[in-house]
Amino acid sequence: MRPITMPEELAHHRFFEKFPDELRRRLAECSNNVIFEKGVTVCTEGTPARSFFAIRTGRVSVGVHVPSRGLVSLETLHRGDIMGWSWVLPPYRWHFDAIALEQVRAIELHADCILPYLEEDPAAGFRLMTSVATIMEERIDSARMRLLDLFGESDD
Repeated sequence: MRPITMPEELAHHRFFEKFPDELRRRLAECSNNVIFEKGVTVCTEGTPARSFFAIRTGRVSVGVHVPSRGLVSLETLHRGDIMGWSWVLPPYRWHFDAIALEQVRAIELHADCILPYLEEDPAAGFRLMTSVATIMEERIDSARMRLLDLFGESDD
């Protein structure tokens, strides 16, 4: 049995499955597999964001660090999710902290490799950025609903 290639791995990930083969092939050139053990910090707010992650297995807690409480989780990401969009816009810094809740296997995609390609191929850039923006919108809507649950008017 032959090993699975990175373009094939991307094709099996929910975020990339509908991308054209050529775009997946180019993104694969900018990718590598990573493993984060339980409790490992995946990213820290304010530090340089040079990549994003396609989660293959495991769970990641994304939140904000509160000095008196530690990480306050805002969302838990799972298999098939994408983590990180801070690499898209300057100043390219993480806006949240993320910690592996269990062993996480992910594909890391490197912005320094991806961004020049997207400038060369605007159609590919548009495809990827539209997909990233869709995830951003979903996460903002989810955060909005959580805020309504927390701070909405009560019937009392």
